[in-house]
Amino acid sequence: MPLTLETISVPTGIAEVRFADVDSNGKQEILLLSHQTITGQPPAASLTIVRAGTPGTPRTVALGNKPLFLTTAPVGSPGPALWALGTGAWEAWPTAPAADHFVAPPGSLISRSPLAQLGRATPTFAELVHDLFPAAGAGWSPARIAWNQGAYMCSRSVITSGVNGPDVSCGSVPAPARGELNPGWNQGGQVLATALTPPPLAVGDADGDGVSDLLIPDGKSLAVYFSTASGPAGAPEVGVRAATWPLPVNLAPDEGPRTKGETRRDVGAVWFDDMDGDHKIDLGLLRYVTDGSFFGATAEWLYARGTGSGFSAVQTVALPSAAFGAKLVDIDGDGDKDLIAGLVDVGMANLGRALISRFVRADLTVLKLDAGRYGSPTSLHPVTFPLESPDGFHIDFQSDVDGDKHIDLVAAEDGEVRVYRGTAQSPGMESSPHWSQALDVPEGDGTLVTKDLDGDGRAEIIVWGKDAGKIWILRV
Repeated sequence: MPLTLETISVPTGIAEVRFADVDSNGKQEILLLSHQTITGQPPAASLTIVRAGTPGTPRTVALGNKPLFLTTAPVGSPGPALWALGTGAWEAWPTAPAADHFVAPPGSLISRSPLAQLGRATPTFAELVHDLFPAAGAGWSPARIAWNQGAYMCSRSVITSGVNGPDVSCGSVPAPARGELNPGWNQGGQVLATALTPPPLAVGDADGDGVSDLLIPDGKSLAVYFSTASGPAGAPEVGVRAATWPLPVNLAPDEGPRTKGETRRDVGAVWFDDMDGDHKIDLGLLRYVTDGSFFGATAEWLYARGTGSGFSAVQTVALPSAAFGAKLVDIDGDGDKDLIAGLVDVGMANLGRALISRFVRADLTVLKLDAGRYGSPTSLHPVTFPLESPDGFHIDFQSDVDGDKHIDLVAAEDGEVRVYRGTAQSPGMESSPHWSQALDVPEGDGTLVTKDLDGDGRAEIIVWGKDAGKIWILRV
């Protein structure tokens, strides 16, 4: 059956696509962040807000050339806000009530950050934005976390009578960085490159109290800095207590030079996420298993359930080939997260065939989590992608498109957008497309996405391209 198609003209130069309920009417708008290159200056940004099903040309607002971040949390207004981080200050452009655009400067709200006291050392990048304290969210902006001088610092803004006030600190946690010096040569002269790398930061509810905590992994251990919605001063605070949890597997092994015949297990991806639905973080790990070289590599999935004070023993599930694009998705609607990945045979024979055909075959595979354990890998659907242009490979497997509570596969195949229905029967997906529409998806990362825009339980399919000048919205 065909999909319905809506085509909307938009600016070119699209760099990012986000979704937010701008006018607080319960429906998601499409936010297109575009970049225009200016010689000798950072790219100038503009924001276009698209309301699906609304005739006319979408409105575009110029935002200048500051680093931009988007949060769907309100800041002194009923809708989301666009945040820019300048030198020592956060600037917020809230949405005008019942409007379809962000309030442009000079109507911006400037919140002086306590980090500004650091002067020229003020960080100009932040991990933004975390809803760390949902129970104490009324009257506060979301928590903003930035690294500087050996610590992750947290700050929030008080909202009084709809006005965004000065930032207040909500604590900090120690986070020593790693420094590197790399001597080299350039144009006949010696140069010394320096790098300062803060430690990795994850956010999740470690103890199941409904408040997100700060997590800093370090190889064989995890530093957990617990947060509270009501700290010693009665306000939300991070790092009120700390613990070090041993990890059941080393996330960053230092293996040294490979020896002949050695089997290695290299970490490909790590998740600290609530996978079993008990509101506490679990540990998930994808590793590549190689003997001598990457040719012929396989993979394995490791899962350790979070207990609130550490992790349980590891369950290991072997995968028959290398895994790519792994995601955690609840495909069967039972409240836990299953592992989805594309399995590719990277043996010499298969890669030789790929060089001739110019296409690589992958098997979209699921490992379902049931009764606290992941099952054996089950093939859902074969997919192929062009060897010479991997950006031309597009699938989305994270949304329910037809409203039946099962995740559906949306794939760009042979000049069409096709929808394969998820089902309750094994293997969990129909073998033939149920809906399709002729449409060439532009090359690029994430140019085919799904999102329930109108809140009816059926996700729309959004197709866009950097310089396409259009976006397409498809519905079942």
